[in-house]
Amino acid sequence: MVKVILSIILVSIGGCIYLMQRTTGLLMFRIIDFLGLTDAVAGLRDSMRQMPEFIVFNLPGGLWSASYVLLSDAVFAGQSKMMKLAWGSLIPMIGLVSELLQAVALCPGTADWLDAVCYGVPYVLYAVWVILK
Repeated sequence: MVKVILSIILVSIGGCIYLMQRTTGLLMFRIIDFLGLTDAVAGLRDSMRQMPEFIVFNLPGGLWSASYVLLSDAVFAGQSKMMKLAWGSLIPMIGLVSELLQAVALCPGTADWLDAVCYGVPYVLYAVWVILK
């Protein structure tokens, strides 16, 4: 249960960073508008100072990757190490592959090696933990 709660906290922090610091053209803001929370979020955004670029643009992906890894570990508790490692790699690998595809212009977006690091580090730490456990 602790892993699930921590997973929710990490994905929430990443979402809050997006809400407070990213452009309002993102899908998340359409959802906020649909929920009738646009004015409340705009007020919070106006009161926020600009965060460093790493926190705004790279950290959320790492938080979401870590959130998924924790959640997959909770779901696959009691399974083999290989099963845990395979399922735990899904979202981090999608993030890494998308960055590689962006680098060779096969996927829309701007390739950023810090994004790749942020996607990969949670999984690497998890894999070390699972293997040593």
